[in-house]
Amino acid sequence: DSGNDKEAGRKVRQILDANGWHLTAIYNTHSNADHIGGMADVLNTFNIKNFYATAFTTTTQTYERMLDAVENSGAEVHEVMAGSVILDEPELLVEVVAPKTLGDDSNNSSVVIKLTYGENKFLFTGDAEKSEEDDIWTNIKCDVLKVGHHGSATSSSANFLKKVDPTYAVISCGMGNKYGHPTDEVLERLNSRNIEVFRTDLQGTIVFTSDGKNISVDKQPSVYQPPVQTIAATTQPTVQ
Repeated sequence: DSGNDKEAGRKVRQILDANGWHLTAIYNTHSNADHIGGMADVLNTFNIKNFYATAFTTTTQTYERMLDAVENSGAEVHEVMAGSVILDEPELLVEVVAPKTLGDDSNNSSVVIKLTYGENKFLFTGDAEKSEEDDIWTNIKCDVLKVGHHGSATSSSANFLKKVDPTYAVISCGMGNKYGHPTDEVLERLNSRNIEVFRTDLQGTIVFTSDGKNISVDKQPSVYQPPVQTIAATTQPTVQ
């Protein structure tokens, strides 16, 4: 996904360029503006050959702008659902594990991707919430989890975290965002399972590197801060 606006799209380009990385395929998890706002800018920059998304549509200008950029790019468009395989090569498998069905809610129609490279596994969840998480019955045990819906309490249920059982979790959210992401509830769930958490709001861009056996991260995990408990006390009148 590409962030909220053109500026976010430029940041994606800058990060790729700074590392000498090239982009030839894109998968779009869902149509919310904060995930596709920079997509046109990315599509207009790189020679994108394949574009993957569900058949879920919307009528926003941001979505229409992305569709125009996809058409202008000449990329081949692939509609994917649970069971679709994006890439299957020796040591590298990229498969779609959700959604099984499309509903009225774009979040719970998010494309959820499992990437397997050698012995290492990554799970990318878009904005999938509890109902979509509960609908995944394939093996999704992974080393790295991209936490669903920016750390919202609507995602990352205890049962889902048990199924994924990651070593690392990454939360993508903006500093001081108006939604209060990530929530204390999700941070506590992750901490209770001793998962190392990385946060873009506190740490900026986070890069994981895998050789198929070992995973390294260019940042230290964020420190868990338990929520502050507020206790109201009242003074009772003295009875003579």
